[in-house]
Amino acid sequence: MLSQSGYLLTVYYAIQLGVSSGTTALIDGVQPLVAGALAGPLPPTFGGVGEGHAADPGCADRGR
Repeated sequence: MLSQSGYLLTVYYAIQLGVSSGTTALIDGVQPLVAGALAGPLPPTFGGVGEGHAADPGCADRGR
């Protein structure tokens, strides 16, 4: 939340300084790519979206 606030404030500050809205929009569009590149790859143990409990081998035995 804090990083998003800082990001948003810098966008407003850039527009206040006279940076065109088109240039600001281009920078805004690339920002998620830069954040992903700086974060690096996910660890190999990451299960991903949608696997949920199905990845747990003991899940089928529960509740019986």
